[in-house]
Amino acid sequence: YKEHPDTPRSWELVDFDLQEINLVVAKNAAGKSRTLNVIEGLGNLLLSPNTIFGNAHYKATFKNSQQKVYTLNIGISEGRILNENLLIDNEPQIERIESNQGRMFNQDAGKFLSFELPENQLACTRRDRIQYPYLEDIHKWADTVRRFHFNTPLGKGNLHLPNTPTNVRPINIKETERVLDAFASSNEKFDTLFKTKVID
Repeated sequence: YKEHPDTPRSWELVDFDLQEINLVVAKNAAGKSRTLNVIEGLGNLLLSPNTIFGNAHYKATFKNSQQKVYTLNIGISEGRILNENLLIDNEPQIERIESNQGRMFNQDAGKFLSFELPENQLACTRRDRIQYPYLEDIHKWADTVRRFHFNTPLGKGNLHLPNTPTNVRPINIKETERVLDAFASSNEKFDTLFKTKVID
C-alpha cells in the first residue's frame, strides 16, 4: 500500500500478511492505527459504489478456500481511478488502464467485455453471481472485515441485556463497540471453549 507517493506526505506499508483473525501489537507511534486504517479502508472501498479516498495505491493478495490466488491492484489519485487490475491465479479478470475505461471477464458471456465507468467508480464493486461470480469471495472478505478499537471504551457505555425466550436481540457484529453483546453471544454459542480461548 502507498499513499501520496513522491510527496513529503508519502507513506508505505510493505509485505503485511494477515490471517482470518489478527491482533496488531506494537509500540506507540509505530503505525498500528494507520495500518488498520489501510485494511479497513480497503474493505470499505470494495463495498462502496464510489471511491472514498483521495490518493491511495493498493496491492492486495487473497487466497480463497479453493486455494485460488487473487491479486488486486488499485490506484487512486484525487478521487479518480488511475488503474484497476484483478488476476486470479495469474489470469486477468479485470484490466483498466484509462481512468474510466477497461475490460472485464464476463462469465455468462464467456469472454471479456468492455466497460466505461465514472472515474470514481471501481469495476470490482459489481455484484452479479451470473456474470461476475469470481468477485464474490472478495466481496465476502470486505463484508466481514471488523476492526475493534482497543484504545476506546469498547462498549463500556452500553448496557447489555441477556436474551430471554421471548426477547432475543440480534447481534450486529459490525457494531464493534458493542463488545459485551458479542462476548455474550459467543459465550452462549461456544460456552467454556470460548472463554478459555479469550483468556489464553
